[in-house]
Amino acid sequence: PISLLARVSSKKVRFADSLGLELTTIRHFCDGDMPHVPPRVMARLRERPPQCLLSDQMMAMFLDSPTHLLEPLFTNPGRWPDFQEQVRLARVCLESISTDQFSILGVIRVWNLAYEKQVTVRYTLNQWSSFVDIAACHSAHSADNQTDTFSFKLVAPVFLDTGGTLQFAIRYLAAGQEYWDNNKGSDYQVRSHKFKISPPKDWENGWIHFI
Repeated sequence: PISLLARVSSKKVRFADSLGLELTTIRHFCDGDMPHVPPRVMARLRERPPQCLLSDQMMAMFLDSPTHLLEPLFTNPGRWPDFQEQVRLARVCLESISTDQFSILGVIRVWNLAYEKQVTVRYTLNQWSSFVDIAACHSAHSADNQTDTFSFKLVAPVFLDTGGTLQFAIRYLAAGQEYWDNNKGSDYQVRSHKFKISPPKDWENGWIHFI
């Protein structure tokens, strides 16, 4: 054991430049080095515009393991034609959310009642037997100075089972008053789904088979 420790401690690290070697290597390729692409694959690629090719995000979805999906069970209020009026009347309103496999990103619009404001998102995973409050962050003033925008992020826990529902509401404090947006008493709800996607049949003659 002692001799082994001595050997380990006596190791030295040498860099290429200290030995008079180049740190980079340049290699030139000729046409003969280029890979041969089968004509049937090139024909498919020419038929489809670049935007039809799968992005890295889409490629990640085509995995054998099940994928989680968070689905909002409501339409983004910001699409309402009278959304601005709803904010004026209710003082606070969810504007929009977007979801991925693990989180919920939201935008909240509040009526500008005072300089100091506090916006909180309250959510539950068990039908309000318990809940968690998180603070939303101020993001922007409106051009007319009538409203302010806040943003928040909810990270869905891994134990949110398939079919489980996350419910949330929004609390707004300003000028000593408290206002709530709970989707007109129904709460905002996001449901968890689990699904599995198989690679499309088009891949049978695609790049993946000859690389």
